[in-house]
Amino acid sequence: MGCLGNSKTEDQRIDEKAQREANKKIEKQLQKERQAYKATHRLLLLGAGESGKSTIVKQMRILHVNGFNAEEKKQKIQDIRKNVKDAIVTIVSAMSTLIPPVPLANPEDQFRIEYIKSIAPLSDFDYSQEFFDHAKKLWDDEGVKACFERSNEYQLIDCAQYVKLHKDHHKSGCYAVRLVQDGEVWLGRGRISRGPGDWTEDRDVQGWVWFFGSWLALESVLGLGFLDRIDSVRQNEYTPTDQDLLRCRVLTSGIFETRFQVDKVNFHMFDVGGQRDERRKWIQCFNDVTAIIFVVASSSYNMVIREDNNTNRLREALDLFRSIWNNRWLRTISVILFLNKQDMLAEKVLAGKSKIEDYFPEYARYTIPNEATPEPGEDPRVTRAKFFIRDEFLRISTASGDGRHYCYPHFTCAVDTENIRRVFNDCRDIIQRMHLRQYELL
Repeated sequence: MGCLGNSKTEDQRIDEKAQREANKKIEKQLQKERQAYKATHRLLLLGAGESGKSTIVKQMRILHVNGFNAEEKKQKIQDIRKNVKDAIVTIVSAMSTLIPPVPLANPEDQFRIEYIKSIAPLSDFDYSQEFFDHAKKLWDDEGVKACFERSNEYQLIDCAQYVKLHKDHHKSGCYAVRLVQDGEVWLGRGRISRGPGDWTEDRDVQGWVWFFGSWLALESVLGLGFLDRIDSVRQNEYTPTDQDLLRCRVLTSGIFETRFQVDKVNFHMFDVGGQRDERRKWIQCFNDVTAIIFVVASSSYNMVIREDNNTNRLREALDLFRSIWNNRWLRTISVILFLNKQDMLAEKVLAGKSKIEDYFPEYARYTIPNEATPEPGEDPRVTRAKFFIRDEFLRISTASGDGRHYCYPHFTCAVDTENIRRVFNDCRDIIQRMHLRQYELL
C-alpha cells in the first residue's frame, strides 16, 4: 500500500507558509506595540471641578503639540461669546439674590438687566450686537462691578475678568498696573515709571492694581477678561489668542486623552471631569497609570461648589485628595500636586477682603516651616497662605506613613505658559522614576 501522509498540495504548503509569515508579522507588530505601551508615560489629571485641569491640557498642546491652528481658534469663538453671556447673566442675576442685594448705580439701565435675563435660558443664541451693547453698558455700571467683587458668594466663571501676566525671573519687587483707554497699559515698579510718559502714584490711588513677586512682569499688551474686551469679542474678524483659549471655560464631561512627546518620550494625559457626577468615570482610567496629577484651585478657600452651593471648595478638594490617596487601587501610584491659581490666591490675600482664617480657623495658628522658600519679592502674607494650603494636603499624604507612594507639591498658575513649562520640566524626572518603578526596572 502506498503512504497517505504528506498529501498536501503545493498550493496548501504555500498558503501555510504565507500564514506563518503573516502570524510572525502580527506577533512582531504586537511586540512593538507592547514595547511602545510600556514606554509611554500615562498621566491622569484629577481634581475637583474648575480647578484648572483642562487648562493644563491646553498648555501641553501649546508647549508640545504645535498649539492651536486657525480653524480650532475659529471654532472656539462661540464658546468665548457664551462665556461673556454666562458671566453677565450670572452677575446681574446675583445682584438681587445677594444679602444685602446690590443695586445698579444707574437705575435707568434696569431694562438692560431685564433683556439679559430674558435671553439667559436660550441655548441657540446668535449673539447680536444688541446683546453686546447691553452687556458692555452693564459691565460699565459701578453696581455691577460691586456685585462682581462679591463673586465668591455665587458661582461665576474665572474668565469674566482677568489680568494676563507672565513670569520674569530677572525682575523682582513691587509692580503697579494701570489700565487706560483702548487697551493701553502702564506698568510701574515702585514709584518709577516703566510705561509711556512719567508718572508717580501711591498704591492707594484708585485705578491702580498692585502685585508683589518676581513673576510680575507685564507683556507689551495686557490681556483683559472677556467682559473687559467685549468690543473685541463682538467683532466679525475676532481671532482668539492663546490666552483667550486658555481662559475659555467649557465644562468637561467624559474622558479626554491628549498625546504628546517630549525629548522622544511619549506621554498620554487623561483629563476627566471633576464635578461629583463625573467622578464615577475615574476608575476607568486607573489601569497602568504612571502618575496622578492632582490639581487644586488654591484660591477657592472662600468659595462653595456648584453642586450644592454649600460645601467649601477647598475642603471638597481636600476630601477628594484624601479619598484618592487612600484608594486601595492607587496605593502604589504617587501624586504630583499642582497647587493651582496662585495668581488669584495672591490677589485675594492681598486684597484682604476674605480672610483664610474665617474659613479655616486652623490658619490662625499656622506658622511657616523653616524649609519654605518664598519667591523673590513675594509678600509674606502670600507665602504663608500658599504654604498653609500645601501643608493641609501634605498632612493627608504623610498620615499613612506606608512609604509606597509619595506626594510632590508644586505651585502653579495654569494660564501662565512659562510657569507650566518650568513645572512640567521639573516633574519629568519624577515621572520617569515612577515609570521605572511601574515596570519594576527601579
